Amino acid sequence: MKTAGRIILIIYIAFMNNQCYSQDSIKPDTTITKQYKVLETFSLNFKACKSCGYDWKIANPVDSTKLKYIASTTIKNSLHTIGGFATKSFTFQGLAKGDYQLIFVYKRPWLNEIEKKEIFNIKIE
Repeated sequence: MKTAGRIILIIYIAFMNNQCYSQDSIKPDTTITKQYKVLETFSLNFKACKSCGYDWKIANPVDSTKLKYIASTTIKNSLHTIGGFATKSFTFQGLAKGDYQLIFVYKRPWLNEIEKKEIFNIKIE
């Protein structure tokens, strides 16, 4: 019985090390500039470990008269494993010419600490 318990413990440790604890190290905030045309639909994609409790959220209000927020979706990893990473995708459409800023934060919803922040400067022509 001791051997079975050890095997289960080894499998558990290997699984946890390979899934949530293998996240990229914390990176400094990044700012990215993107350019789109009026009425062009575009998506911004982020790597997320939802089973670790983290999720990407829009941190600033979006002016819906100029930049339309269409939807957010989560695309699970193709390996169909428990835990691990997924892709969080936010879709928008530029309605009016101008420069806009979208700020996204990666955090656990029940905590105030922000793990990562991505800033997108969006130019609609």
